[in-house]
Amino acid sequence: MSGSGVSMSFEDKLDKVRQQHATNQEQTTVILGAVEDTLRDQKTSFTPTAYFAALLSLLSQSSSGNGPINKDLATSVTYLLDLVTPHTPPAVLRSKFSQILTHLAPVLTLPEAETRLLRSSLGCLESLLVAQDAAAWALPQTQISPRRAVGGLLELAKDPRPKVRKRAQECLTAVLRNPPPSPSLDHPAADLCAEASLRRLDEVVSAADAASGKSKKQRGKAQEPQQHDPDAIHALQLVKVVAAASNGWP
Repeated sequence: MSGSGVSMSFEDKLDKVRQQHATNQEQTTVILGAVEDTLRDQKTSFTPTAYFAALLSLLSQSSSGNGPINKDLATSVTYLLDLVTPHTPPAVLRSKFSQILTHLAPVLTLPEAETRLLRSSLGCLESLLVAQDAAAWALPQTQISPRRAVGGLLELAKDPRPKVRKRAQECLTAVLRNPPPSPSLDHPAADLCAEASLRRLDEVVSAADAASGKSKKQRGKAQEPQQHDPDAIHALQLVKVVAAASNGWP
């Protein structure tokens, strides 16, 4: 296969999927084959945009209606979308923002979502957000907008699962380091991220202080402070990520 507009690095990624034989990757290989068969039948060039459109349609099927999410289908489709979206033209990602976020959101907020599914979804979200322009970033969080997506990203950036938390923080870093063209040097979401990370740190510190005071009253003596409180460590990590990605506190 050698479609126009497909870079070698993109081709290499797809070849790797085609050659996978691991049991947990079988469905991904099958879905890629089905997508390519459909494109071939439609006499459509095998471009990143064509793959993106086909996979977006499949993603909508995995989370359509009010029924449960088809996790197996969503896992395979988001894995492939994570490969495709970095090669998809930014204009396409901007035009399809609401559609893809609407279908990614149920996956990103699924309590029992597996790490692999979340990491692939975060990869898709990263490419989607980096492609947005200043006009999109000006939309409020009350709308289906980049700022709303960043709000969800900030939640996952403090997730107790290390791999999910790390991938969300990497996503935040990539977004904040790639602001849309504008007179401002700071990313439009920098203030939102700074406020959220400081608020989280304040909540953790207040909770620790309250717990410490309650413990002292119950036991009648001073207690050793929690030196390795995971919530506090994660909150500090988030503050550090935002500061570093913004080249200083926004």
